[in-house]
Amino acid sequence: MDIFSFVNSSDIREHLKKLDYKFNSIETSWLIYQCKSLSYVDKKKAWLELIDTMPDCEIDERPWCKSRKSLHDFLREYIAANDELIEWFYKEELEGRYVYTYSFYYKGDPGWTEEHWTSYPSLQACIDAFYKDIYDLGEIYGGTPEENGIEEYEFRKQSLDNVEDEMRIRFMGKGEPDFVEFYAELKEEKWEILHDFFEGLWLDFPTPFKKGDIVWVPEDMDNIKWDMDGPFVLEGISTWEPAEYMKRSGDNSDMIAYGYFVNDVDGTIYNEVSHTYMNLEFYRGDCTGNMKILPALSKYIKGEVDIVFLLTVYRKIMFDLASDHIMLHSWFPKEWIRDVGIEI
Repeated sequence: MDIFSFVNSSDIREHLKKLDYKFNSIETSWLIYQCKSLSYVDKKKAWLELIDTMPDCEIDERPWCKSRKSLHDFLREYIAANDELIEWFYKEELEGRYVYTYSFYYKGDPGWTEEHWTSYPSLQACIDAFYKDIYDLGEIYGGTPEENGIEEYEFRKQSLDNVEDEMRIRFMGKGEPDFVEFYAELKEEKWEILHDFFEGLWLDFPTPFKKGDIVWVPEDMDNIKWDMDGPFVLEGISTWEPAEYMKRSGDNSDMIAYGYFVNDVDGTIYNEVSHTYMNLEFYRGDCTGNMKILPALSKYIKGEVDIVFLLTVYRKIMFDLASDHIMLHSWFPKEWIRDVGIEI
């Protein structure tokens, strides 16, 4: 099993390879859980391989997950619980009590293209409508959703009797289940299995990043599904000298990176948190527009320049960008502009 392939960030993946990092069983199970390139079918295979090839271990109690004697037994329970939900979703005898909707994410769109707008009386009617929609939208008629430009999609099953009884299955573009969400009231034990364990972990992996590096999560530039505004200057990661309580009580939401972002509209610099640090990569692209301030800010955070230099560069960039927005070229004849001594 190639555990390194489960790491979303190519830079962190290569860094761990250079370190010849040895993953333990809990780390491996979590990496499979959060891997963006694996469907649920792929994850299930990887967890079963983990059970067959990696040591079993106890799970220590944390605020959001209880202690367990066996990670292997837990993974079997997790797989069984997900399989049970998927089987329940497709049960035909429940039709008539539920309505079905679909949602999909078309490549290049800034948000979900279709967002559960129309309800259908059966799952098959919903699936048929979905495929008609994407074939009308896509470049080819027929083929997989991925071949028609769909990055991911999901079907929702909503009870007519109980607003809290809802289930969603998300699929990757190639058509395999990726994510199962169940909103109805679950027994506490089932909720702990399906949600609390993986989300309740806080893990410390080595990363190649240093304070002042310009980093990003690449997909954040292509869509607005996450909580970041593109590249930012890194100030810190929660695994850098973590407090003891974090090691004992932290969870996925505490596996953060934080730093300085720049607002794409007005150039305001602000400090914000990004989840999760394991998705970070070095930013190697050009800094354009308001992002031009990031290299100078990076040098300042690294201690290579002083505050006077940073503020002077920031003022220069803001003035230049403001002047670019003065639409002389589109409003007036070029000869008028030249006659008054303005170069174009």
